[in-house]
Amino acid sequence: MSSVVEARAPNGCSSPVTVSPGDTLSAIARRCGTTLSALAHANPQLHDPDLLPVGSALVLPQGSQEDQVSQTGSVAEADIIAVEPSVLTPGGRVTITASNLPPGVRVWIKGGTSRSPEHHLILEGARVDAQGELHASLRLSGWLRAGDENFTLSVEVPRASITLSSGPLEVNARYAAGKAR
Repeated sequence: MSSVVEARAPNGCSSPVTVSPGDTLSAIARRCGTTLSALAHANPQLHDPDLLPVGSALVLPQGSQEDQVSQTGSVAEADIIAVEPSVLTPGGRVTITASNLPPGVRVWIKGGTSRSPEHHLILEGARVDAQGELHASLRLSGWLRAGDENFTLSVEVPRASITLSSGPLEVNARYAAGKAR
C-alpha cells in the first residue's frame, strides 16, 4: 500500500508563454495543462529550470492533452509523490518516488507533523534524474512516535517553489519511539 498525492493541471495557454515575475516552471506547466518534464523538454534553452528570466518566452509542448491521451492511453499526472510503505516504522526504510520535477536538480526530502511542509525537518538530500523522476530510499528517524497521525513526508525543490507532500502516514505503534511492544 502506498500514499499518493496528486494535482492535475488545468488547461489553457497559448504558445509561447511569457514568464512573469514569480513564475516557476512547475506553475506554468500546471497553468498551461502540461507536465513539468514536457515543458522542460520543449525548452532546451533552459540550462537551469530553477532560473526563469522574466519576460522570456517558453514554447509549449506540441499537442493538447487530448492528443496525449490518444497517444499514450492516459493523461500524464502532473505532480505525484508516492511513499512505500504507508505504515512507517521508526528506524525503518521508506522509499519515496516523485515525478515531473525539474530534471537534474537537488531536492530535500523532509518529514514532520506540521500541516505546512515548510516547517518539516530535512531528512535527506537527493537528486532528480534526467527525466524528472525522483527515486530515493532513506532510513526514518527513531524519534517517530505512535500517535503522530499527521506525519507526512515531502519533497522540496529549493528556489523553484515546488513542494510535494504525501498524505498523513501511519506510524507503526509496535515499534514507535524505538521500543518493541
